[in-house]
Amino acid sequence: MRMTIFLKNMIEYENLFKVNQPYIEEYKLAFNQALESGWFVLGNNVEEFEKEFANYNNVKYCVGVASGPDALTISLMALELDKRSEIIVADTPEAIILSAFDPVRREIARLALHQLVTDGRIHPARIEEVVNKTRKQIEEEVVESGKRTAIDLGIHGLHPELIRLIGKMKYRSSYGQNLLQHSREVANLTAIMAAEIGLNTKLAKRAGLLHDIGKVADDEPELPHAILGICNSSKKTEDNSLS
Repeated sequence: MRMTIFLKNMIEYENLFKVNQPYIEEYKLAFNQALESGWFVLGNNVEEFEKEFANYNNVKYCVGVASGPDALTISLMALELDKRSEIIVADTPEAIILSAFDPVRREIARLALHQLVTDGRIHPARIEEVVNKTRKQIEEEVVESGKRTAIDLGIHGLHPELIRLIGKMKYRSSYGQNLLQHSREVANLTAIMAAEIGLNTKLAKRAGLLHDIGKVADDEPELPHAILGICNSSKKTEDNSLS
């Protein structure tokens, strides 16, 4: 049996008039000032609001934007993610998928996001602070990984920039394998093969380590990684025989 109940009075979900009634006159004054100024976008009112809101939140800067997507775009820029990057908040509880073309920037963003979410203080000044701190930490780890790899393999005299690129391979994968680990294995295998046929084992090991260096180049990603690797190595005083 179905029963229909008719209500005599509407149950209010939210009455915006009552909520805003105490501020109506203040709203009218602000609206008239904006109307008379002719500034419907940006202008002094927006600048004053940004300053007041920054002071209220005890931060250095505040930026007024036109929409939620604009705010998200600025946040992603602060995390140093470019237009090819994505942050996906999936249905899985407490899970965020981070996708970026640059593996080092992705790692910086991952660590910065984790710290910001854990800490709970998410505002422009805090984002800038955490990203700068995380970037410095990753840059130091990149150089340390490059140096450690060269020492472990007994390869000496590498240009500091090549050391840095070797360290960057730690954050890059290729065909499901970590690129740095792969390059270490190739370095050892090429040295073994060179020894078997009576070639220069040190040069072979050096070439094996650097063979994928183009995959972590800082510029010109449209070129094949082999060409980028040759260009980077030759610019950094590596012997042309490596190519």
